[in-house]
Amino acid sequence: MIETQNTMANYFNMKDFAKAYDTYFAPIETLGNIAVKDLRQFIFAYRQVNAVGYLTSHELRQFSEAGVSLLDLLAKTLNKTQDEIAQLVTDGKVTFSDVKKALSN
Repeated sequence: MIETQNTMANYFNMKDFAKAYDTYFAPIETLGNIAVKDLRQFIFAYRQVNAVGYLTSHELRQFSEAGVSLLDLLAKTLNKTQDEIAQLVTDGKVTFSDVKKALSN
């Protein structure tokens, strides 16, 4: 019985670590993989998209001002043209998950 409890406790600890990694460490790793001109601007835009859940044209512009061509990254990641991505952003259909994936690639 104790062995089962230890196994379950370890499982939940690993699950919590995985969630913490995705929430805190992965975005930091992403920052190291891209060239950011203005880190404060980038973090601000990233947090806004995360809070709302989707990308707006305002945040897209903030990423651009921070030196990150998110439009290009999204086009490559989602296999769409820049015009298609721009329309998806206007329609509110580019999710935080899409942004996170584009920045990670």
